[in-house]
Amino acid sequence: MNNAGQIEKYLDALAGELVSQGDEQYHILISGGAWMLLQRERRVTHDIDFAQVEYPGQLKPGKVVRLTVQRGGEIATRKGGTVFSDAVEAVAVDVGLPVDWLNDESAAYLYDSAPYADACLWRVFADVLFVYLPTDEYMLALKIAAYRRKDRADCLVLLHRLGITTREETQDILDTFLSEQEQRIWDVDQKLKRLFR
Repeated sequence: MNNAGQIEKYLDALAGELVSQGDEQYHILISGGAWMLLQRERRVTHDIDFAQVEYPGQLKPGKVVRLTVQRGGEIATRKGGTVFSDAVEAVAVDVGLPVDWLNDESAAYLYDSAPYADACLWRVFADVLFVYLPTDEYMLALKIAAYRRKDRADCLVLLHRLGITTREETQDILDTFLSEQEQRIWDVDQKLKRLFR
């Protein structure tokens, strides 16, 4: 995927599949490279990372709310036999995408490490697929926790977008979304040293 329009097209196709199979609503939080692409801060992503979130109640697009990532809420597992996983697979076949074009493998990490996301409603597709985008701060916390070589560029973009220049300011954001224990598990201190070297 190399533009926001493709992401919207595929999510719209997914919503169409979901409508054809029932009327259950799904609320998902997009993160990772797809989020960066939607912000026009990256040129390409291979997949759309997401997590299912609890329905936050009626809200307007653009309003930031605190969402809770659903524990055990993975719904896109290949061959999972759920309506959602079947719909993801159908879109992959119809459009010629890899079967994991939309995946929630990172969901377990989110609900264990950063279960409360500040986000806003981005789009609603066919009244069944509600898509939320996290704030820059939440994405920065996730990117630093994961911090692989390929995450460095994304972290630098997010620091710039937030106007952050110091490790201390970054630590304040991490403390908002990641407990001390999770920061130790993810060795955040060492990752910050590498980021601010």
